[in-house]
Amino acid sequence: MENKSQEEIIAALEAQVQALLKQHEEDELRHRKDQERIAYLQELISMRTRTIFAKKAEQSSGEQLSLFDDIELAHCEAVLEEKTEHVQAHDRKPKRKNLVNSGSLPVVTETYDFESPAEGSVHIGYKTVRKLIHKPEEFYILEQRYETRKIEDEYGTVIISTAPDNLADDAFSDTMIDTSVVSHVIYSKTVRALPLYRQEQDLARKGINLSRQTMSNAVFKAYDAIKPVTDLIADYIIKADNCRADETRLNIIGLNGDKARLANPDSAKTSYVWLYMTATGYHPAYCYRVGPGRKYSVPAAFFGTGTHRYLQTDDYGAYFRLENVINVPCWAHIRRYFVTAQKSGRHDYQTFSGKMIAMIDTMFKAEDIILSDLSSMKEDGKYYIARCNARKRTVKPIMESIYQELDAVKDSVLPKSLLAKAVNYALDLKEDVFHFFDDGRLTLTNNQALYRYMSYADSHILIPVVMGLREDNRRHNFIFSS
Repeated sequence: MENKSQEEIIAALEAQVQALLKQHEEDELRHRKDQERIAYLQELISMRTRTIFAKKAEQSSGEQLSLFDDIELAHCEAVLEEKTEHVQAHDRKPKRKNLVNSGSLPVVTETYDFESPAEGSVHIGYKTVRKLIHKPEEFYILEQRYETRKIEDEYGTVIISTAPDNLADDAFSDTMIDTSVVSHVIYSKTVRALPLYRQEQDLARKGINLSRQTMSNAVFKAYDAIKPVTDLIADYIIKADNCRADETRLNIIGLNGDKARLANPDSAKTSYVWLYMTATGYHPAYCYRVGPGRKYSVPAAFFGTGTHRYLQTDDYGAYFRLENVINVPCWAHIRRYFVTAQKSGRHDYQTFSGKMIAMIDTMFKAEDIILSDLSSMKEDGKYYIARCNARKRTVKPIMESIYQELDAVKDSVLPKSLLAKAVNYALDLKEDVFHFFDDGRLTLTNNQALYRYMSYADSHILIPVVMGLREDNRRHNFIFSS
């Protein structure tokens, strides 16, 4: 009995030890999760602090979050910086031409001669002063009077007029504004980002009573008039085998049939504007579509299934579900995740993020060197083949090295950390990013669909549409539409 009692005691003690060990393991696991959570929250607090308490809140500095950072902007197809010209001793920027001497504006010459030249004086020339003159917008009423005559004979009465036969075919023949005013309204709205109510106020200050409802109706009529052209543009994009796409939220009041008022947030928060455009190898063509959601059916309805194409986008899942489409992700998006992770509070995470950013930058620079080396070639089939082969020699090894680094670190980072998000984001796109080497027309980033520099005539594409930015890309002139 005594031995049995001791065995029972030992078994009970062992059971308690096992229970304590299990409890200890659970506490260790809970502690690790708490530490991960604390590290994650510290990262968020650090980022939020940098965002709020930057030196200048109205400007995007290196400490603040931004849509684009320097290397992404530098890698876009257009640059605002002036090119330098090589001088024997040093490099310097070329002298900027003065606007009044640029030859791009018409010149009106006014000559002032002496009415009564002094006796004995000899004409030796003119002293010329050039100034830039602004002539305010001119609005006037055009009254067109077409004579009407009546002819009576044995067959009856015939009314004739000097008015053209196709006068009734004019889309604005029944309105009180001319197409020149309509084009001015559309230009002010789309290029200068001035809402119709502000145009109405501006015209009222000039003594012109033109309501926003009249302008709105005219804009709709203009769209109906040019719709055959826009349909041809959309068809051109649909048939292209190299395209880009992007989408972003635009608050559109009443899109779901609700009353057009801000009091109903559901109708405003679910609307998106989609951009589809041709990519390298095609004439630039852009098409916008607006819908009440971010569903797969929106791009699927636009592209259909007829054309096998490359489509450069971000990683939004709707694009990856499209049929006959090879998705080519954007390295600017991948890089942005590491830029965010670099703001983490952990030094080792900052170091690795910086390493990834440097490797991606090296890849961008290698691509720029290829474009520079091939700049003398005509952009045709041979050019794109040479571009593709050069990429495989120089860019592909860098990209492979990046993914070797990511594979090596993926299991050692905290699962919920900013660095883990960056690593997992890049690894999820691993299979697709290497499509970049399939065709020389493809590019490393999709920045062209989101933003272009103002040095190009078709400067902005998507951002100003939804943010109401003026031409200087600074002011938000509107934040919703109706």
